[in-house]
Formats: sequence, structure tokens, C-alpha cells
Amino acid sequence: MKNLIDQYNNPDLMALENIDTDVLIQNELNRFLENKRQDRIRLTKKILFIITVLGVVAGSILLAPRLGRWLTYRWRFAQTRFAVKIVKDNLKTIKNNALLTKSAEYFSDYHFSESKTSPEVKLLQLIHQFSNDFYSKSFAIQPYEERRIYAFADMNGFDLENFYNLERPMLDDSSQTLKQWLLNKLLQKQSNYYNPRYGELLQIIEVYRSEYHNEMKNPLAHSAIRNIRRELVGQEIEHENRSEIIDKATGYLISNPAILAREQYYQKKLMELELELNIRLALFHMVLARDYKIRGNTAIYGWICGDMKGATLIREPHAPEKYSQFHADITSQVNAYNASYIKARKLYNITDFNDLQLIIHNPLRIGLVVKDIGLFGVSRKNSRGIRYEHKGIDLIAEEGTPVYPVQDGFVCYVGNDGSGHGNHIEIWHDSHIRSIYSHLKKDKMWQAVDRRFKEEGPFLVTTDERIASVGTSGNIPEGDAQYGYSHLHLEIRESGKPINPFLIFNDKIKVIH
Repeated sequence: MKNLIDQYNNPDLMALENIDTDVLIQNELNRFLENKRQDRIRLTKKILFIITVLGVVAGSILLAPRLGRWLTYRWRFAQTRFAVKIVKDNLKTIKNNALLTKSAEYFSDYHFSESKTSPEVKLLQLIHQFSNDFYSKSFAIQPYEERRIYAFADMNGFDLENFYNLERPMLDDSSQTLKQWLLNKLLQKQSNYYNPRYGELLQIIEVYRSEYHNEMKNPLAHSAIRNIRRELVGQEIEHENRSEIIDKATGYLISNPAILAREQYYQKKLMELELELNIRLALFHMVLARDYKIRGNTAIYGWICGDMKGATLIREPHAPEKYSQFHADITSQVNAYNASYIKARKLYNITDFNDLQLIIHNPLRIGLVVKDIGLFGVSRKNSRGIRYEHKGIDLIAEEGTPVYPVQDGFVCYVGNDGSGHGNHIEIWHDSHIRSIYSHLKKDKMWQAVDRRFKEEGPFLVTTDERIASVGTSGNIPEGDAQYGYSHLHLEIRESGKPINPFLIFNDKIKVIH
């Protein structure tokens, strides 16, 4: 202030004209106040800095253990990059190990006569089922022949992969197995037993085997690999311990079954198809036994094992000394086979084979919708005004929607017989069940199926094969409020009798008015 007064009293300044002394005083006051404010800010920053430093020091002291653990985890996680390489290099082994622990329910597409059918009874029902379908119709297989196959499987502990000794080498030609010998008879056109359907089954097996191998080679998702790394870090496993890394990766896949859903599907389907082929070959082997005049359980046992000389020897009341032990062994085995046959006969008599039926799958691969007037059993009126009972179910879909079989089976009819079904296809499934697909569109798909049926006769199709398209052929009155819309008329018949598809669908169906 003194400086300000001095400046104000300065004669030189006083001599200047137009000097505003009030402005000078105000500027100096503002500068003084600003300096004071800056001093307070600097002091506040120093205090905050000191508090921050003290907080960091205190936090470091308190969080040091957690920070150490986190840094250790990150270091170990980084080390697992070696473990990831081991997992990727041994992925097929890991997937195989995981799949072996999963108990797949084979032939789950079938309802068996009991809600909890044992694998043994299920095998008996499958043998009976496959002996009465399109493959075996011409062979006229008898119930006692079915029981003979089951008896051999029973006495050998139901090893489903080789339940009928099909992998044994032929005695007169060790270069081929019994399975190859039977297939040669079925697949060679000059053979009296030629059956092209076995070739079709082999082709389907190869397709599923290829798909299965492709899935087994596919890498795991990045999220799965990261979770396996976390598992390895948590268990503190050394990154070079190969066996433990494989075990941990296997355990993770077992506890997260959705990761191997596709692999398990193809594995299950492949094993079902291979078991089906083996059952059918065993049935054909019984047909050959009949044609070759091989009779009696003793001779049949020798026929299955390939030891016909042993079967002959056992009939001798007194075997030569050098064959006495062999005679005793073969006698014991034949007695075990006879006991299994008696067991099979009793089981066969109390098993209800009529309850065996298919679960049908979605033929449109879209949400299933049906009008109440399109349900099974409703009263309908045809174009001539005559009342009738609806024998199927009308699944609403746009024209051109792909149609697939509700189950694997043989196409046994393709055509338009003028009955009101329009263009329709019939498929023969196992257990004397047929499915009928009506009002189909006459497009390229229809023409291809029609041409193939005319050229080949009945041919095998799977649920993955498109067979037709939804159309409006047949008795669908155009513009009719109740019936005049494109839809798939689906019928399911068991031994010729219509059954309600609604009750055996795998998918839910929405009913509208």
C-alpha cells in the first residue's frame, strides 16, 4: 500500500495527464488477493500429496499379500502357454477320454416295452425289430434264430462291439473276417443273397464316421482353452507334467458336457449304426445256417465260433485221449450256450414286442403349428360333402418349406394315386411303422425322389435328408377358410392302423384356432 501511495504521490506521475488512480489501486488489490489465493492452493496441494503418499503406503502394506498372489497368478497363467500346447497336441486323446466316461443311451429314439429297459433286454428287442423290417423281410427269420443270436451275446457278457464274434478270421481264409465274408455275399450282385440296402447302410456309416472324425479334430473354443488354463493354474500343475495336464483337461470337458455335444451325437449315432449292422449280419448268418442245413444248438454254436469240428466231436460219447481236454472244454461251452438259450427263450416269451415304437422328429425343422381343425381324429368334410375322420395332422408351413423324414427308414412309395393326398411319399420305419407325407409340391426335389424310386425301388433315407417340399397338391380347396392353406399332412401308421402323431412327437406343437 505504501508503494501504491508513493507511486500516487510521485510528482512524475502526477504530472501525467489522464491517469485514473482508482484503477491503479484496484489492480494492485487484485494482484495482492490473487497471490494469497495461489499460496492457499499450493498449501492444499502439499497436504493432499502428503495424504496420498500416506494412503499409498498404507494400501501397499495392507494389499501386498493380495497383490503378490495376483502377480503370482498372472505369472503362472502366462506359464500355462506350454500346457495349452500340450492340450492342443493331444486334443483327440482328451476328447476320447471324456467321451468314454459319458454313458450314452443307445437307440434313445425308440420307446421300449419298459420305461427302464436294461441293455440286455433292449438288445433282444432290437434283434427282433431288425429281423422284421425291410432288410430281413425276404429272409423270413424265425424267433428261435433270434434267440440263438441273443444266447451267444448273453454267454459272452454282452460285448456290444463284438457281440456275435463277427471279427473272427475265417478258418479257410484267414485274410478275411466273418463280417467281411458275410458282407461279400450281401453286396456282390452275382450272389444269391445280394441286398443293396446293406451297401446303403455302409455308406451312411461312412458319412457319420467322417463327420465324427472331423468333429474330433476341431479345436476347442477359445473360452474353453482359457478355462482349462485357469484350472491348471488353480491346481498348481507343472507346465511340463503332460499326463496331469491331459487329466485336468479331460475333467473339464466331463464337467462341461455341452462342449462335446456334437462329438457325442456323432459318436452315439455311429455306434448305433455299427451295432445295427452287426445285428443284421448276425441275422443273415442264421439264414445261412438254415440254408446250409446246420441244425441244433450244438452245431449252431460251432457255426458261430467257426469250430464245426468241435461241434462234431462233442457228439462222440468217448473222445480220443489226446482230445479229452478239448472235448471237456467244448462241452462246457456248449452247455453254457444251451443255458443262455433257455434263458433267452424265457425272456422272449415275457417280452412285449408290440410296445416298441418310434419317437418321431420334426419333419419341417421349424416351429410346429396346427389348427384345431387339422388335429388327428377331428371330423372333416371332403369335397363331396361326406364326413370322415382325419387320420393325420396338418402342419402349417409356407409352400416350398423343406420336408424331412420323421425317422430313418425306407421310401416305399412315391406318387399321386388320386386319393386326395396329392403328391405324397410313404416311408417304412422299424417296428412296422409307416409315415406318410401328403400335399407335396411338384418341384425338382419331388422329381428327383420320384425318379430315384422308379430306378432303384425302396431306398434308405435318414432324418438329415430332405425328401420333398410343402405344397398344395391333392384335396386342398383353394381359398377355403378351414383347409385352403399350404400344409404338410403327416400320417403315422402302425401295422396299418393310424396313430396320433401328436402323442409321439419329439417337438412341442402349437395349436391355434
